[in-house]
Amino acid sequence: MIADSKWGLSLLFLCGFVSAAEMEPPNATPVSKTFYATSTTQLFHYSDGNLDGGDLAWSGVYKGTRLTPVERSGHWFKVKRLNPDDSFLWFHSETVIPADGVEKAAVITDDPKMYVNNYEPALFDGPALQAGTLAFILERDKGLCHANIGGQNSPWMDCAALSTDPAYVQSAETLERVHALKALGDWDNAVTTAEAGVQDPNAPFAERLKKELPEIKKQQAKLNKQRRKPDYQDNFTGYNFFTGDR
Repeated sequence: MIADSKWGLSLLFLCGFVSAAEMEPPNATPVSKTFYATSTTQLFHYSDGNLDGGDLAWSGVYKGTRLTPVERSGHWFKVKRLNPDDSFLWFHSETVIPADGVEKAAVITDDPKMYVNNYEPALFDGPALQAGTLAFILERDKGLCHANIGGQNSPWMDCAALSTDPAYVQSAETLERVHALKALGDWDNAVTTAEAGVQDPNAPFAERLKKELPEIKKQQAKLNKQRRKPDYQDNFTGYNFFTGDR
């Protein structure tokens, strides 16, 4: 599994995370729950006995997207595509958590202490968190929050290190999107998203985006230099991210 430094990216198909045995869903059953995507993740077509990108090239949803699947088949969920037609797409259960009772939040403190559980001081083994990481509060207990920070990583931390303020959450979602696009090497959209994110100087994580923007533009300039070469062949068809609830 590929994961960016902000716990936000999971490219199952590109990394070979999905085994061949899992590529064909068995008989599906109805689903009545909604879920949050805890990673920016790929969506798949199911056709001719296989899950693949089909004519969509690369399609996915960003971390934080609320998903309402219609069916479950083993480790796979089927969700209605909605745009641009009425076909269906599949996503893997490893990249979602049930949304019921969960609060979206943003980490507002760099390198907060993280714990394995809420009753002993064992530290959670993982990279340090940065302010601006999108998180999902699963439960609260005496000032501690059990929070998913990406994928299936759910340490405990001081609730004071998190904010559920919509302004913080929205700013963290923008930051996560930029990080996902950077990890995918989609420099054009990374620049566009980052520039839009810094337009509001009062956005909580606008300053962090400003610091990252020069390097993103530098990478875009390198790509544009390659594009100007006579023998350059651009076979990139783009990433098709579905935004909003699915």
